[in-house]
Amino acid sequence: MCATAAVYIALLVVSVRGSKATPQFSRETQLPCISCHTHVPRLNKFGQQFHANGFRIPGHEKAKTLPLWASLAATGIRSGGSNSTPIDWADTKIASAGWIGGVDLMYHSEWAPVDHAFSFSAAHPSGDHFSVAVGRLSLISQFDPGHSISLSQPLGLGPFDPTDGESEFGPLGITSDMLGVRIVGSTGSALPYGEGTSLAVSIPFSRVGATDGLESLSSRPRGVFVEAYQRRDINSYGINAFIGKDGQHSQGLVVQHQIRDFYLQGSAARATWNGGETKAYSVGLDWTPRFSTTTGFRVDFQEGTTTYVPYLSYIAMGGCSSALAFTLEGMIRKQSFPEVALAVAFHF
Repeated sequence: MCATAAVYIALLVVSVRGSKATPQFSRETQLPCISCHTHVPRLNKFGQQFHANGFRIPGHEKAKTLPLWASLAATGIRSGGSNSTPIDWADTKIASAGWIGGVDLMYHSEWAPVDHAFSFSAAHPSGDHFSVAVGRLSLISQFDPGHSISLSQPLGLGPFDPTDGESEFGPLGITSDMLGVRIVGSTGSALPYGEGTSLAVSIPFSRVGATDGLESLSSRPRGVFVEAYQRRDINSYGINAFIGKDGQHSQGLVVQHQIRDFYLQGSAARATWNGGETKAYSVGLDWTPRFSTTTGFRVDFQEGTTTYVPYLSYIAMGGCSSALAFTLEGMIRKQSFPEVALAVAFHF
């Protein structure tokens, strides 16, 4: 136990991990991170309204600054059956996001120097209640994996495993990326995190979860993903379905609800592919007593296997435009060694 603790203390000193917190916006708006986040990277109501308005504050002029932010990042994972703690720097990135007023375009771009990967996406509103997004997108729009407090994704949302090209649901990974097009209609803002009742149709032109970028791009759609959800404040409730090539099908539901300092998140899904079928669900609860600290616990279940996921996240602020984040997560299953992951992120 002492040896394991020593490994993680060393990791805290020498490594850091990234997420989608954006110091760029703090510099542009001259507002502290707490203005938009209950706990980085999770958004509060104001942060979601800021996002849904194309990263703009009505009547507020942006400060002149370079529209970039960076994250120096690493993750260490320790298994009870291993004496080594490999460190992954893949989440180190330089990114930019914002609104191009001349063409009414909200964009997001990232460059990951370790993986030599570049991604870009853009959304364009058409009127007050419709939008079109293109580029590298998360298949599901109701749930943004980049705003999750825990390191892993809820099993009921279909985690993607790039090592074998298939997720727990076969080739379908709902929270994984795609190269494609999304059309959204809403009673409110159709940009991400807009309040109201929304219907979103996503059409992937790459294999869902593909990590090989343009090499996986196809001239024909690989399927269609339809989701309907209602968002009020920071709560949302939705259903979704995917119909794809090679007999891929899925149906699911997602619930996100906050009561004071507690945040409940639940998801369930059923998927079939190539004659196989699987069902999964996840239930998690976060407690955020103060901006700097969040602790949570999630239960994932699939095909008789239950995984217990406790996690703790701490934010050490370095100023209005930088933050140091520590996240510790465990994964516990019966008849297997537990895993512990530590991620440390310096955003600037």
